Amino acid sequence: ELQKLLGKRTVKKMTEARAEIILRIEHDQLAHMHDHDPKVIWEMLAQLHRVRGLGTRMAL
Repeated sequence: ELQKLLGKRTVKKMTEARAEIILRIEHDQLAHMHDHDPKVIWEMLAQLHRVRGLGTRMAL
C-alpha cells in the first residue's frame, strides 16, 4: 500500500511539499534539508526531534 502511494507522487507535488517544509522550519534546521524527497526530509526531522534518553523515556 505504501509503495502504491509513493508511486502517485509527482515531481510538482514533491517540490511543493519540500518548499512547505522549508518555509515552516526554524532557520537552524535548514542544514538538514539536503534531500529533494520531502518524505526523507520529514523522516530526518522526526528522527532529529525524537525524544531520547532514559530519564525522558521514564517520564513518558
